[in-house]
Amino acid sequence: MPYHDRAKARMEHEVTILRREVATLRSKQEQRRRAREEQVALQARLEQEVQVLQNELAAARCDREERECGGAEQCSLLTERLEKLDGHVVKQERYIAFLEEQINHTRTKYQQRMSDVRQNAELVEKELKRVRREMRTIAEQAGELDRLQKELGFLNGKLDRRNAIISKYEAQHEEMLAIVAGLQNQLVEKERIKGGGNASPGHRRRTRVRKEKEIAPDKPPVFKDKLKADPSKSDSNSFVYLSTALKKKAVSSFIPPSTSSNQGSSQ
Repeated sequence: MPYHDRAKARMEHEVTILRREVATLRSKQEQRRRAREEQVALQARLEQEVQVLQNELAAARCDREERECGGAEQCSLLTERLEKLDGHVVKQERYIAFLEEQINHTRTKYQQRMSDVRQNAELVEKELKRVRREMRTIAEQAGELDRLQKELGFLNGKLDRRNAIISKYEAQHEEMLAIVAGLQNQLVEKERIKGGGNASPGHRRRTRVRKEKEIAPDKPPVFKDKLKADPSKSDSNSFVYLSTALKKKAVSSFIPPSTSSNQGSSQ
């Protein structure tokens, strides 16, 4: 698997994990909201109970006042009942205070957790943005890598074609050198046979110059109209010029160095 595919898969896996974490945080937030609503409902119910108790207390006080007017026995009974009601009210007030404290504590804890959830959500959002930037960067790098690979393949193809052409030219050059060497040997052999063993230096030089002109003319034909009509043949024409120059060089290299000294001695 290429590097950019592996990096893309890793980034997608991280994005999936982050999305799961966001979903978990949202579900927890929903649960806390429901708990808060339940606590609000419980507080309202308790307040209703307190109101009912207060109403009962007021009614009891009214009854006590009425019974005080009725007699001592009723007054004592009413007093006992009021004491019981007062004790019950005190207990209810303590219970209400405890519930209010719990509600305040729960509200504070809920607010703290909500702030933590918001911070975590911000961190998750930043991480998602970073992952998206990295994915865009990886995609751009992958595109650049594909482009460079295509360009490299194109350049390799051109290099292979150039090497093939050079190999072809080298093979033809070696073949021409072999042909020139064979012709030179034939010329030397003919001169030796014609001269009865050793031909004169002047004769050998004139014969060699004449053969050079026969093998390689001074100015090879130039087909300008054909080159303009068909530019693809420029390589073959340039190869003709190259072969002509190589033939001249090869023929001149086979002239023995003793020729000039023999000419000087004959003069």
